[in-house]
This record gives sequence, structure tokens and C-alpha cells, in this order.
Amino acid sequence: MKCPLPLTAIVCAVVLYASIRNWIQFYLDAHFYKEPIPANCSEGRPFSEPLADSQIVIDDTLEDNDGQVRMQCYIPIHVYYHQTHVQVNGQARSHDAAGLEKLRHRQARVDIMCNRDGHPTMGAFYPHCSFAKGWTCFIGPCTAYEKARRLCASQIRKDSYPCLFVVGDTGAGVKAGDHLSYPCWPLAIALVTTAWLLQCCCILGVTYSHDYKDVPILDEYRSDFEYLTSNVSGPWCICFLGTLLLLGFLYYKLVHATHREPHEHNPRGKMTFSLGDISDASLKHENLVHISFWTLQWHPSLSSQVVMICGAALITACYQIWFSKTQRHHVYATLPQRSLSLE
Repeated sequence: MKCPLPLTAIVCAVVLYASIRNWIQFYLDAHFYKEPIPANCSEGRPFSEPLADSQIVIDDTLEDNDGQVRMQCYIPIHVYYHQTHVQVNGQARSHDAAGLEKLRHRQARVDIMCNRDGHPTMGAFYPHCSFAKGWTCFIGPCTAYEKARRLCASQIRKDSYPCLFVVGDTGAGVKAGDHLSYPCWPLAIALVTTAWLLQCCCILGVTYSHDYKDVPILDEYRSDFEYLTSNVSGPWCICFLGTLLLLGFLYYKLVHATHREPHEHNPRGKMTFSLGDISDASLKHENLVHISFWTLQWHPSLSSQVVMICGAALITACYQIWFSKTQRHHVYATLPQRSLSLE
């Protein structure tokens, strides 16, 4: 079984995208490794404030074309320098957490999706975001915003912890711990993905030379298009295109159209909430949202990614060897055979 040229090109494009992303991730990790500064981090509030004064950020701007909203949770992180000697009234005194860096944010998973307020419920799997009885909280029925707030608040660390950060780079975030090792696994993933990309490019070149050695690729697709148009009559083409237009119109009117109230038309954006009215029992016993197909996320470990990419590269190499042997047998079979006559 031989992969056609379009399918091979699509696979190469996917591997190229993965290779670029892996190299970008390695660059970011290496940049963080070069300039880490030890600090103390406090989530949701400064050191001197209690847990009840913590704040979180809920964002409802992530939405697909069908009005389905994925709630996002961001926990502010207050970063404090480790400074052992600070000048106070002209005297050097020992003091921890003296300098305050710019605020960072940590994204936490809440796995909540809801239907945009005012959006038609036809085709929607989840209730509206502001529906008061659409979700079940520790205190009873609640909205998606309240459920996201409680799940986000339950993930705030109560105590401060040692962390590392990069000065001036708020997008780099923070990493917990007081020691950072070199990003060997991201480098291995980037190298293995690049090797896989080279294999795909070789297969793409061999496939192109085998399938379109004598016929230009544009002439090949032009002949396929002419064959299709010659065997399909005009009325059938008009009927097919009309059906597509009708389905698109019905989809826009019934599913994609937004019949919303004026104050519900746009997302609320990033909203800051406090934890003052949430009890400790609620933070400990708030039930998680059941994972569905739409909220399912797979995050394999770095070592698992290396193993899977190596397996894919090995399968690609086996296919390349098999395809090369098949092509050689085909070339040998088309060679003119010389007949030997015995005298």
C-alpha cells in the first residue's frame, strides 16, 4: 500500500509544524535556564494578606464558531526577590522577600464549557453560561462563572513557595523550586522531530519522482478535473451546489446566528473575583466537572513524547525501506528482457 502524494505532503506539513513548535519550546526553556533568579512566590495575594483576600481572573473570551465558551482561569502570582542584605536606616540587615517583581499569572484547568448567553440552544451540548441552575456547586445550583470561580479558587496554594523567574519577562511565568536543570528532554524532542521531518521530506521527494516522473503534476490534476466534469452533467452540479448553499444558510440561521440581548452579545472578558465569601469547606470539597469529549486534554510526559516520536520515525523508516524496494522491483520489471538462444 503506497501513500499518495497529497497525503504524504500533508503528513510532512504536520511534522514541520510540530518541529517548529518543539524548537520554539526548547528556545523558551533554554532562555529561562540561562537567566533564572530565585524568589518566593505567593499566589492570589501578597505575603501579608490572608487567603480570604486572594483574587483570581476568569476569562470567557475563548469561543468557537458555534458559541461554545471554554472558561479559562488565571491565578495571579506575586514574586518577591531573595535579598539577604538590605540597607535600612544606613545599616545592613538580613531580610527576605524584599523586592517585588511584576505580577505573573498561572493558568489552572477548570474544564468548564458553556453556551454563550443568548446563543440558540440548538446543537449546543452545554447550558448557557449565566443559567442559574446549569451547574452544581458546593452551595447548590450556580452559573458557569461561579463554578469556574470556585474551581479556580480551590487550586490556589495556601502557603508561599520557592520559585524561579526571569527579570522583566512576565510572559515566561515562574517555575516552582529552587533549582532548574538543563532542558534535555525538550532538546531531545526537537531533535527527534527534526529527524522525522527529514525522513518525511525524503519520502515526499521519492513519491513525487515516482508518480510524476514523466507527467507534470498540473497536467495530472487537470486531466482528473476534465474527467470529472465530462462525466457529471450540469443539472447535477447545480443541484449539488444549491444543496451546499442551502445547508450553509440554514446553519447560519439556526446555529451560528446570535440572537442575544444587547448586554449579552459580547463576552465579559477577563473578570477579577475575590475569595472572601468562599468557605474553606467549599475549597476542599468542590466537585470537579465531569470530563467530556470536548474538554478532554492529553498531556503526555516529555519522556513519553520522545518514545512516541521515535516510534513514528521508526515506522516512517520502515515504510521508506519498503517503498524503495518496491520501486526498484518495479523498475527492474519494466526493463526490456534479453532472450538468450541456445545454438
